[in-house]
Amino acid sequence: MLQYLYLNYLALPAGEVWVSDDLSGVVALVPPNAGDSVPPAIWNEITQTHGTHAERVHSVELPTCPDPSAWSLATLG
Repeated sequence: MLQYLYLNYLALPAGEVWVSDDLSGVVALVPPNAGDSVPPAIWNEITQTHGTHAERVHSVELPTCPDPSAWSLATLG
């Protein structure tokens, strides 16, 4: 479900989705601020989908990216 949400609301409308030739893997990349257009209800659904891990996911401190124009990995599967 998480991959579905990230693909449909982030990667497909604003980023790029790459699929392996045999359709066994996918990667979704998004530009900076891609999440700005995602409705709050979808962010809530993403949080709920994380379930008991949501608090840990939201508490992770990522290093600051030296390039503000760098794209991010949204999902890999």
